[in-house]
Amino acid sequence: SDRPLNTNAEVTSPDGRMFTQSDSIGVDWEDLDATILVAGNETFLCASDKHIGSVEYTSSLTSSTSDNAESGEGKSCRATETRSRRSRREQKHELEEMRRQASVLNGELLRLYQIKENEKAVFNAAQTANFWLWKSVAMQQRHERALAEEEQRELTVTAQIQATYIRILNEIIQKQEDASSTHRTSDDYHRNQCFENDMLESFIQELDSFDYVAD
Repeated sequence: SDRPLNTNAEVTSPDGRMFTQSDSIGVDWEDLDATILVAGNETFLCASDKHIGSVEYTSSLTSSTSDNAESGEGKSCRATETRSRRSRREQKHELEEMRRQASVLNGELLRLYQIKENEKAVFNAAQTANFWLWKSVAMQQRHERALAEEEQRELTVTAQIQATYIRILNEIIQKQEDASSTHRTSDDYHRNQCFENDMLESFIQELDSFDYVAD
């Protein structure tokens, strides 16, 4: 079954001869295909093995990386949860300790108050009637002294206001005397008199306001 083969590329025969595109030869397909197909199959198998090995290695590496990532995330979550539990326990212990201290302090305060009340009761029981009489007199005198001090402060303020009022009146009278001793026309004197009267009235109103505030 030999037939001519017109090749469009270089072909290597089993005995090592090269045939170009222009060569037209009779080739036995069994002799040609045996070597070429065996070499091609070996090359394909080697390439396939390498590809499969690469895929398996990549898959293994990816799986290992994923497992490591999941393991790292799990460790991080567990560590966070552990810290949270520890913090809650510490806060709970601190709260319990504060409550215990508050209870102790309240008990101590109640004890001191009771001691004070007992001492007061013992002291009162040991006093005579004269003690309570003089105590009542002393309290009354203290109250009267407080009232007298308050009245004295009010009288002091009133005296200061009256002294200011007298001083202002003396100044106005002195100005009137000075004005009458000068030679001025009647109109000037009238204007000056009106001015002084207005000033006097304003001072009186001011003093009245001071007196009202003092009351």
